[in-house]
Amino acid sequence: MKIQKADSLDIAQVGRLYDSVCNYLSKTVNYPGWKKGIYPTAEDAAGAIAEGSLYIAVLEGQIIGAVTLRNKPEHGYEQANWSIDLTYDKVFVVYTLAVLPQFMNRGVASDFLRFAEDTARKAGMKAILLDVVANNIPAIRLYEKLGFMCVGDFDLGYGKYGLDLFKLYEKNL
Repeated sequence: MKIQKADSLDIAQVGRLYDSVCNYLSKTVNYPGWKKGIYPTAEDAAGAIAEGSLYIAVLEGQIIGAVTLRNKPEHGYEQANWSIDLTYDKVFVVYTLAVLPQFMNRGVASDFLRFAEDTARKAGMKAILLDVVANNIPAIRLYEKLGFMCVGDFDLGYGKYGLDLFKLYEKNL
């Protein structure tokens, strides 16, 4: 598997990846609350590619995962008491970490987070931040296993989608 920056030729395949994940989540426990055609979509991938922040995991020519690494926070991050005071030009925020269902539980998400850490260090970043729906126990276990520290539970404004509380995590580099 190789992790690389996505380009415009990847938009359709990343859109199909998101749809596959949403279809899977609709039949199982939908921890992140994602909905096919609403979030995430190919349009979200196109926006992330345009800003140069979408990365994909490729195995034998197939995109098996995607993650967005941005220097801007989700609305509501200002509520948190982060352990270090940084401007967002020194921080990566992890968005929309998605793995094809048939590749889940094979370390792809862990590889993405290690990649994010390596990429952040090389870019001179001082921390990685992320949020997770408060009841997403599998993701929480992964983040904590990889050294992310929870700074609290917060309302990020997604209550109308049934997503009332999020845990905010940081990993200082």
